[in-house]
Amino acid sequence: MTNAMAHAERRPAASGADGDAPDDAIFHDPVHDGATDPTVIRHRGTGEWWMFFTQRRATVDEPGVAWVHGSRIGIARSSDGLDWRYVGTVDGLEADAAASATDRDRPRETHWAPEVIAATSSSTAIAGCCSPSPIRTGTAASWAPAMRRPHE
Repeated sequence: MTNAMAHAERRPAASGADGDAPDDAIFHDPVHDGATDPTVIRHRGTGEWWMFFTQRRATVDEPGVAWVHGSRIGIARSSDGLDWRYVGTVDGLEADAAASATDRDRPRETHWAPEVIAATSSSTAIAGCCSPSPIRTGTAASWAPAMRRPHE
């Protein structure tokens, strides 16, 4: 995990002037405002709630599906399940960690829909974070690049 600490503010649930639906999201990713596919677990050691989510790049304006390429797995924590604090992204999922470390703003792989598996035979609260079928960032127009599974 990264050590970045930023506080995400909850937005009030209110209808917009144009009649838009109220914003009832419990968390907004402060980086791209695109938190999706959450998995929430309770940390056995601290009792905190941890949310792992697809850090969908919703604020990126790129052609085709390019805005999805490079999505990372974000992490937020909460003591009560209502107020969430963004703490960064999961490190170590990339096949080529050295290459990813040199270009943190544009990861070479895409990860989404995380699943977290707790270890039962140790005191470690979180044994791993799996992201099914990450793809190497390829063409902006398709999902055709090679796929691999990082942790099995």
